[in-house]
Amino acid sequence: MILYSVSQWNINNGAVQVASAPLTFDTGTHDLKLDFHGNVISVYWDGTFMMSATDNSYSAGYVCLDADSQPISYSNVQVDGVQNAVALDPVTPSSFVFNSVGGTIPAPQTVNITAGGATTTWAATSNAAWLTVSSSSSLTPGQLSVSVNPTGLAPGGYSGAVTISAPGASNSPVTVPVTFTVSSAALSLSPTNLTFFAALGSTPGSQSIQVSNLGTGAMSWTASKTQSWLTLSSTSGSAPSSIGVTVNPSATGTGTFNDAVTVTAPGAANSPATVPVSMQVGSLLFSDDFSSGSGNWTISPLGNAAGWSVVNAAFTYNGGGETEEYAGSSAWTNYTVASDFQLASTNDYPGGLRGRVNTTTGASYGVWIYPAERVLKLFRIGQWNIDADLSLLGQSAPLPIDINTHNLRLVFQGTTIQVYFDNALVISANDASYSQGAVAFDVSNQPISFDNVTVISLP
Repeated sequence: MILYSVSQWNINNGAVQVASAPLTFDTGTHDLKLDFHGNVISVYWDGTFMMSATDNSYSAGYVCLDADSQPISYSNVQVDGVQNAVALDPVTPSSFVFNSVGGTIPAPQTVNITAGGATTTWAATSNAAWLTVSSSSSLTPGQLSVSVNPTGLAPGGYSGAVTISAPGASNSPVTVPVTFTVSSAALSLSPTNLTFFAALGSTPGSQSIQVSNLGTGAMSWTASKTQSWLTLSSTSGSAPSSIGVTVNPSATGTGTFNDAVTVTAPGAANSPATVPVSMQVGSLLFSDDFSSGSGNWTISPLGNAAGWSVVNAAFTYNGGGETEEYAGSSAWTNYTVASDFQLASTNDYPGGLRGRVNTTTGASYGVWIYPAERVLKLFRIGQWNIDADLSLLGQSAPLPIDINTHNLRLVFQGTTIQVYFDNALVISANDASYSQGAVAFDVSNQPISFDNVTVISLP
C-alpha cells in the first residue's frame, strides 16, 4: 500500500509518494484508517500500524472515498477528532408558504444555507411528491430553492417539510415546514380602502366594496366589521357581488375614526382580506345645491359672469374663458371642499376646484380636470388667472373621466393637501404657501356644471 500527497482530484495527474508498506490483499472486508496529527500522517490496516510520513502540504480538509478502475465497496465511514464546533444557522424564513389558484405553479422560493462562516457539506430532501428542492452547491454557504407543483392535487391545504442535513453539524438535521394551499377561487376586493368625510347632523353617501373571484369555480364569502358607526348592507354572499358601506357620524362626534371590513372566502386564495375604512367628522361650514340659485357665489375679478347660469339645479358655465366663482370665508383653515361635476365633452380645460383662496389676490390651491389626458393635476396658483403663475404639486394616475357625473374633493390639513376623485384618494402633496382661505369653482374654455357643494371643517 502506498501513501500519496495528491494535488488534485485525478490522482494520476499529480501524486507524490510519501510512504509505502508491504501488504497481502484478498477480497474479504478490512478496515482502513488514516490518522492526522499536525504534519504526521499514519496508516492502519485492520487496527495494525502500517506506516507513517511527515508532510506539511495540507493542514485541513474533507474526507473522500477515492476509486479507480476496479470494483470496490465502502461502508461504516467514521470521522473522529477534536474540531471547532459547526452548526447550521437558523433558516430564514423559518417556513415556506405557497398558494396556487386555478392550476398556476407558484414561483420557487429560495433560502440561504450557512454555518456561521464555516464551510461544511450539506444536502436537502423533501417528503412530498408535490414538493421539490434543489441546491446551488453541496458546501456552505449555499442556496436552497424550494418549488411546489399543484398538478394532480385537489383543492385544499397540504403540508410538507424540507429536511436540511449537514454531517458533523451539531444541530443537523434542520426541518423547515412547507404549507401549500391549492385553490380554484381567489378573493379580490376593490377598492382597497374607503374614506368618508362627514359633518355632524348629516349622513354622507354610501360607498361599496366589489367582491370578485379572480380564479375559477364558485366562491362564497362573509363580511364583518367591529365599530357601531359602520354599517354593511350585507354580510354574506357569492362572488361577484358588492357590499354597501355606510357610516353614522352622529354616533361618534367630531374626529377621525377607523375600522376595517374583513371579507373571508373559505378555501379561496388571498382570504381573508380587509378594506380599511376611515371616517373624518367635522362641522358643516358651507353647502349649496343651487336649488335657490347662485346667490352664495361671487364672480372673480376676471369677470365673465354672464357665462354662469343655474340649469336644472346645477351651477353651469358655458366655457367662455378663464374665470372663477368663489364663496366662503378667508378664515377657513383645515377643511374639505367637495362638489359633483359634469362635463359636456372630454376636451381639455373645463377647469376644476380651488381651496384656501385669497379672495383679494386669487392665490390658492387648485385641482384641474384634464379629460383628454384622463388625469387630475394639483397646482399652487399665485393669482386669479391660473396661466400667469402656477406650480404643479401632483398628478393622478389615469382616471375614468367622462361626461357622467363625478365627485371632486380637496382636503386641507396643515401643509397636507389631498385630492379625491369619486371618494378615492388620487393625489397627495405637501405645501406651506397658503394656510387659509375660501373656495372657488375654476373654469376655462369648456362647459362644465357643478352641484352639491359641501365644506366641512376638519379636526
